[in-house]
Amino acid sequence: MKRIRTAVVDGNSEVDSSVTENIDATQKLETDQNEFSFHADLIRAVGMFLVFLLHSAVEPHPIVTQPDQAEIIRWWTVTTYDALSHYGVALFVMISGALLLQPCKKEPLGLFLKKRFNRIALPFFFWTAIYFIYRHAVLNEAITFTSIVNGLETGAYYHFWFIYVIMGIYLITPMLRVFIANADRNIIKYSLVLWFIATGIIPIIGLFHGNILDNRVFLHLEWVGYFVLGYYILKTKIRPLFLYIAFFGGLIYTL
Repeated sequence: MKRIRTAVVDGNSEVDSSVTENIDATQKLETDQNEFSFHADLIRAVGMFLVFLLHSAVEPHPIVTQPDQAEIIRWWTVTTYDALSHYGVALFVMISGALLLQPCKKEPLGLFLKKRFNRIALPFFFWTAIYFIYRHAVLNEAITFTSIVNGLETGAYYHFWFIYVIMGIYLITPMLRVFIANADRNIIKYSLVLWFIATGIIPIIGLFHGNILDNRVFLHLEWVGYFVLGYYILKTKIRPLFLYIAFFGGLIYTL
């Protein structure tokens, strides 16, 4: 912030310009935090809407030899809604990265893990119990000790996969914080480029040419890339035109 060169005189008291500058800087910081909090809440709201849309759009399709025109239109309609909403979960992971990977976030390892455990443990065990009851009462599944153990290992229901992703990201966040705080910007960019090649380019090429590289070449975890990307975008100015091109290009790519 530019130094204020004028002094404020109130009676016989004079306020030094450096003090005024510090006060203004503090106010600016608080404004930025409040503005970012608004944007974070807005992204969460959009993410929730997209998750609802995704689950509403997913429908099974019969396998037929000669699909009629109505079935083709129905398939493309569902697929379009699916493509429009598929990035909802990624938004949640990215906003978590933007919030948790700030270099100013300095806290002991034990305190960080305790805070994350308190946030995720109660909802996890509560909804796990609810879905075990649902599977028993509605789906008529037998609930045994083995089924409970298996359910806790892989999730009481299929969409619990997200909880396990978040758990894994939380476990490595302290290490990622060290990386972000000490890494050159080009190193962060390099890691994101490798992540995109591993998760966005290689699998698509593999659809047409089989496995072109051993999966051990790229050890990047899919969701960790989104986590770091959330922080990187927060610190990057991107031209609106590029955002529009990226959005519509990504939509076509997904379709």
